[in-house]
Amino acid sequence: MKNIIFLIPAILFNVIFINRVLSQDNKWQVLPNSPIPDSVSQRFEDVYFANPYTGWTIQYTGKVFKTTNAGENWSDVYTASNFPQGFFRSLGFFNEDFGLMGTLFYSSPMFRTTNGGLNWIKIENIPPPVPIGICGISIVNDSVAYGTGRYSGPATVIKTTDKGATWTTLNVSTGLARSLVDCYFWSEDSGIVVGGWNTSNYLNGVSVILKTTDGGLNWTRVYMSTRTGEWCWKISFYSSDTGFVSIERHSGMSYYLKTTDKGQTWQEKPFIEYDQEGIGFINQYTGWIGGWTGPTYETTNGGISWNQVTWGFYLNRFRFINDTLAYSVGNRVYKYSRDTTRYDNALFAIIGDYGKAGINELNVSNLVKYWNPDFILTTGGNNFDLGEESTIDDNIGQYYHPFIYPYTGGYGSGDTVNRFFPTMDEVDWNQTGAVPYLNYFQLPGNERYYDFVKGNVHFFALSSDSSESDGNDSNSVQAQWLKDKLENSTEQWNIVFFHHAPYSSGIDYSSSEEMRWPFGRWGASAVISGHHNVYERLYFDDIPYFVNGLGGKVIGEFGSPVAGSQVRYNGNFGAMINFAYDDSLVFRFYNKDRTKIDHHKIYPAAKKLVTTLFIEGLYDELTKYMKPDLVGAYIRKAVSPYEIVDSTKTFIQNNGVGRFNFFNPKNATDYYVVISHRNSIDTWSSLPQKFIANNMNYDFTADSSQAYGNNLILKGNVYCIYSGDVNKDDVIDGLDLGLIDNDASVFLTGFLVTDLNFDFIIDGSDYLIADNNAANFIGVIQP
Repeated sequence: MKNIIFLIPAILFNVIFINRVLSQDNKWQVLPNSPIPDSVSQRFEDVYFANPYTGWTIQYTGKVFKTTNAGENWSDVYTASNFPQGFFRSLGFFNEDFGLMGTLFYSSPMFRTTNGGLNWIKIENIPPPVPIGICGISIVNDSVAYGTGRYSGPATVIKTTDKGATWTTLNVSTGLARSLVDCYFWSEDSGIVVGGWNTSNYLNGVSVILKTTDGGLNWTRVYMSTRTGEWCWKISFYSSDTGFVSIERHSGMSYYLKTTDKGQTWQEKPFIEYDQEGIGFINQYTGWIGGWTGPTYETTNGGISWNQVTWGFYLNRFRFINDTLAYSVGNRVYKYSRDTTRYDNALFAIIGDYGKAGINELNVSNLVKYWNPDFILTTGGNNFDLGEESTIDDNIGQYYHPFIYPYTGGYGSGDTVNRFFPTMDEVDWNQTGAVPYLNYFQLPGNERYYDFVKGNVHFFALSSDSSESDGNDSNSVQAQWLKDKLENSTEQWNIVFFHHAPYSSGIDYSSSEEMRWPFGRWGASAVISGHHNVYERLYFDDIPYFVNGLGGKVIGEFGSPVAGSQVRYNGNFGAMINFAYDDSLVFRFYNKDRTKIDHHKIYPAAKKLVTTLFIEGLYDELTKYMKPDLVGAYIRKAVSPYEIVDSTKTFIQNNGVGRFNFFNPKNATDYYVVISHRNSIDTWSSLPQKFIANNMNYDFTADSSQAYGNNLILKGNVYCIYSGDVNKDDVIDGLDLGLIDNDASVFLTGFLVTDLNFDFIIDGSDYLIADNNAANFIGVIQP
């Protein structure tokens, strides 16, 4: 009796059918007709739906967009007359007509609409101290709402009980909080506000949560962190008791918070090094975090682990309508709903150690035919026991001839194109020159190792036996062929498959250490092998490894689990069926009785760009360090009109190094890299660059020729990106100087776009930087 061992429990169930449609899955997807934010805003700040069909979203520079058909179409219903000082930040609606909008414009922090967002009226009757910004709005019921702000201070809470017609300002002690970002009230009197507390600048403070049970007359600080340089950002409650709060910090390990007692106590949960902002949980298990670092992360186990997903960038707000419908905003508007049209780009089966004629192989082949895959891969074990010409058709063609072309065996007609892609093993090499194998199949390349593309997947078949004349270790001719092929692959997925398993807990054979090539570092998405007559999923080099050897010959035994082993099975014969999508690749293993043993999904690997750059206004030529700041990067096509392929942001550290992650670019494809900073000139790479095996490095500081048109300024002994494009119109001129002069004349301080040297004071030093560049007619230079 064989043993069944699971390191990660799996739910076994009988499969009634599998077809090309994975229907009835809830998923997030971009609304294709949703608006695109301008280059200054870069994302939408908030979204609010009065019902499942009618909603609004806002962008920072002063635009309101509205939908009345659940996000299918959007119209630009309002543009601020004082653009670009719109600074729109937060939304809340009592019904389809009455709504509120908070801004970061100090003299106009709150607006009200009574006609569904077509017109907005500045609220003039807020009692002092009047907030200088409203970052968060909580609609409690059809009349009551709270607003809070500002993220950089001061901490203010306001309340209305008549749909925003009149307001009360609630006292918040500076000993409890100095800045506030968001609020959530589960009744007219009880709720929380979140933000930070500090003694000087909000950037140096700690995160705090305040709670009230008497409508804001009194506040209790129920949470304060022990780490500096962070502040609470957004709130998400999926029930009246259980909620989450994101904690933003610009560098270092980040955390988020969870409560299960209506905000009375909070648990700190570790996340990753990430500038998080938007957070949303739809139930106790499933939630998402996004923010200025760029991509979105998902948990399906209550935060025990997080996986990066391919939808959603710069997410700042989640709004949940019910447990199957939600909206979120970042660089676009996204919708979470039931989807019934998820078709795969490639459906392929994998069998291994299968080639032994008999009932076991018959059962597995019937399972595979039941799936009707586009094509089949093998991990070897093709023709037992000796690889002879006399047995090859009985062992292979008898069961799989409908997939083979050209097929010359005696079991019927083959296919019109080849859909059967095997790999060689030691049994095939038993015969001199592996002649029976090479004669039976017509395969690409030299037929011993080869590659082919199906849909968005690039497959690489290797010859892993020591008899391979081009070698089978990582320094061999064959390995160099694979490395070169992977570096030049432009497909979404790169699957490497061969016979001898580099890692396995099976004890029938030893693991093949010579096949422990750096597959992940070279750009592979997954590695699949056989030889051991078991099924096992392992994890090495940041990619999954599979051992698939239960195709029909024999069932093997397990020893102790090796490091990296995640799922092990040897209870019955079976095969893998795999689905390739644009945004994910799903691996499943079923036994011959159609019981699902394993299910594993992977997402595209991030394309990692490491840059070195300095911003003129932030760089100190004496210390040779730069004040860290958030910087965006665009990946643009290398041919006119140089369309944007992807964009993200990261904090550039004081040594000038920034690490950006992208998901839309392809490897081995030419792109321009464009750096964009909030008050600096957008700067292009001098020539198109390529991601190779998901990595790219670029240094803007070494020479002016690193930028297109030599568009860099020498400061000390390094080249810097020009500062001074305050209004981001691609040129430094009198308009920028006017904005700086206006803010300096009223002695504005804080994190403002007119602060070019990041000292939180708008003065002559900022004006001088912009004035020098304006005098030299500095602007964007691009192809």
